[in-house]
Amino acid sequence: MNQVQKSAANPELRAGAVAIVQLLRDAGHESFWAGGCVRDMLLGKTPADYDIATSALPDQIVALFDRCVEVGKAFGVIQVLWENFQYDVATFRAEGSYSDGRRPDHVEWANAREDVIRRDFSINGLLYDPVEDQVIDFVGGEDDLRKGVIRAIGVPSERFGEDALRILRALRFSARLGFDIAPETWNAIAEAVPTITKISAERIRYELERLLEEGGAFDGLGMLRELGLWKLVLPEISSPDEAISRFGDRMTLSKVVAWSRLCLGQNLSDPELRGLGKRLRMSRDLIEQIVSTLHCADMLSRYDVLPIWDRKKLVRHTCFRHTISALENDPALASCIALACRELDEWSDADLNPAPLLTGRDLSEEGYAPGPLFGRVLAELENRQLDGTVGDREEALSYVAELAQDKN
Repeated sequence: MNQVQKSAANPELRAGAVAIVQLLRDAGHESFWAGGCVRDMLLGKTPADYDIATSALPDQIVALFDRCVEVGKAFGVIQVLWENFQYDVATFRAEGSYSDGRRPDHVEWANAREDVIRRDFSINGLLYDPVEDQVIDFVGGEDDLRKGVIRAIGVPSERFGEDALRILRALRFSARLGFDIAPETWNAIAEAVPTITKISAERIRYELERLLEEGGAFDGLGMLRELGLWKLVLPEISSPDEAISRFGDRMTLSKVVAWSRLCLGQNLSDPELRGLGKRLRMSRDLIEQIVSTLHCADMLSRYDVLPIWDRKKLVRHTCFRHTISALENDPALASCIALACRELDEWSDADLNPAPLLTGRDLSEEGYAPGPLFGRVLAELENRQLDGTVGDREEALSYVAELAQDKN
């Protein structure tokens, strides 16, 4: 199987979505683009992916396409692989009650209108016929897009009762798009706030990450605080004002930078940072990158008084770029950031990563007994190499001899 990819700008991605709809139509099935791709298209943005809703049943979808992954067949969702892209093709469905506040107890196949009215917000409930170039709007989504409003479909309290994660989704869409939340929808969100505790940590983390990354974090985090959600989803972040202030530039951010900005200035120890990451089911790699970025941030705040070897170790660190992005809107650190970036440009790779002058084997051959001291000696030798005090093997051996004498 070829590597499947998604692209925000590739015209072939759109062409594939048109072809799938046409093939379903040719087989006698009603079929449309649905959800976020329609919303983004009407807002003049290029969709990052295309979801397709159809009257075809799951087995009919599988029979019609050569390459499919039955990822959500029980809920009517088939992943169709077309050329080098993937598309979620979902059967029109209506849903039963949500006894767990997350997923429907059962689904029933339905028509296009019934499929739309079980969705979350009107701006996400639009369908589009790419063959006839026609928008199908059962819920007033086009009007809400024009007005810049986030409005729950149907009875708001019922939508949030079905899935409390929609609370965070509403805030995220409002923050990212700069839309107001309709009063009745906002009131229903406020009443549903305590039910967010029903949602798994993974799903909460996913929505928080998108809120933090997409450029609207300043407004989104402000709504979290206003609604009393902060203490339920981010209890470790004890200074909301400090955290919110770091997102005023409305920049899109990577996961590492976004989480690092949130945690800056919160006086979290390494165990507390790792505890936050584990609670939200972050990957181990992401947790360690956040911890490293905050360590680098602490060093960068003292950059002008660091010894030269620590400066070089900082700017060569894999998280240095993350640190710059996390701190770049902090005026108090502007001079340190400027100095670090200037020196990074001035130093060559050989300046930052010189080949070791000695190894542990060299020390053994010189008659030094192996042990924990080796690591400390080699680390101190690297420091002297980085600051230019030691430049060749003979100077290195002389320096080691001085260290050994001092230790004795």
